[in-house]
Amino acid sequence: MSAGCAFSPGEYERNILRTVPFYRNMLSLTVALAKTSANGAVRWLDVGCGSGALGEIILNDSAVTVERLVMCDISDEMLNIARDRLEKTEEKTELVKRSALELDYNSEFNVVTSVMVSHYFSAEERKLAAENCYTALEAGGIFIVFENNAPENSENERLFLDMWKSFQLSRGKSEEAANAHLKRYNREYFPITAKEHTALLESCGFRRVETVWTSYMQAGFMGIK
Repeated sequence: MSAGCAFSPGEYERNILRTVPFYRNMLSLTVALAKTSANGAVRWLDVGCGSGALGEIILNDSAVTVERLVMCDISDEMLNIARDRLEKTEEKTELVKRSALELDYNSEFNVVTSVMVSHYFSAEERKLAAENCYTALEAGGIFIVFENNAPENSENERLFLDMWKSFQLSRGKSEEAANAHLKRYNREYFPITAKEHTALLESCGFRRVETVWTSYMQAGFMGIK
């Protein structure tokens, strides 16, 4: 394990799986969409790569030919975890300390992904991040984004939060830990609705925008440049 890394990839992954329902399914759907859209070798930018779980799936999928894989995150600790996780395939990956707000790629990729990243941003930052992802794509490239999601009817918020808490308890989280996580809603992270997600992508210039996934309080979207 890399120096300065507080926990192993396995420990980090277990915490995600206790918090985000169907997390692995999200990643599998992301890869399925990307490889079908690219229809050949991928030049892939993963923004907010975290522990490198998505990169691991990409590199281990025999149906995906990786021409270039750039994985960005703002956390040295996360990049260290990803580096450990992908050690055997290190020559195929480029790990970069960079925020979605700092991307400076121009038409270099045919796939850009962002999984559970921009819900921490303000509205202005979220727009800038999506615009940067748009610019990083070549014409015809696909952007796939998964985020925490707000209900269309705010009166349903408590219902969905309670359901999400029940999921976390069923996966072994303590009552205290589950409550602490849900208290961050609209305080430390700021979900928007599915309609707002699709409108944002369209405002950045993406076409063929679709909602591709909804579950609990998470949703997935795609757009073609």
